[in-house]
Amino acid sequence: MRAVGHGAPLLCGSSVAVRALSFNFQTVAEKLTTPKGREELGRLMKTRDELNKMIRNDTKPVSVDFDHYRKVIQTEGLVDAFQSALSNAKLPEIQDTFTAEAEAVFTELIAQAKALSDESTSRVNELQGLLDNLRARKDISEITIEEALAEDPKLAAEINQEIEEERWAILESDSNNAASAKDDHH
Repeated sequence: MRAVGHGAPLLCGSSVAVRALSFNFQTVAEKLTTPKGREELGRLMKTRDELNKMIRNDTKPVSVDFDHYRKVIQTEGLVDAFQSALSNAKLPEIQDTFTAEAEAVFTELIAQAKALSDESTSRVNELQGLLDNLRARKDISEITIEEALAEDPKLAAEINQEIEEERWAILESDSNNAASAKDDHH
């Protein structure tokens, strides 16, 4: 077990480590649009790279060549004492109290990321549809009144109601412009 980041233990063989280290960051990177999002992804990728490096460097303990040290060290019994101490040393077994909690957190985070990704994909498709509609539309100068009213039935109904009620509105700015133009002709 090794410590990663803020002292959180990592069990190198755990499914959390395997999932975290094999996650496809490229897919996520392609969908990020904000600098903050890219920065956070960069941090996450750096942490993943550090974990990969630690796992690759996770080697078994090397056996000690006590015969070599007996020849080199002149103090009688010292190497035998170290060899005896090493062979009698009992290292406590590390209890895994972290993996279950980490897997639950990762599972929740992955579910949240999937939901956000699906929501984002849906929004991208919606916006793409709007863009396609805008690109397919005629230029405003080419649209007839009949076509515009056919595209917006609510506006057509509103205009028809105003006509039926004989509501003719002249904006104050329009009346000032008309009066000014009238004065220019005299």
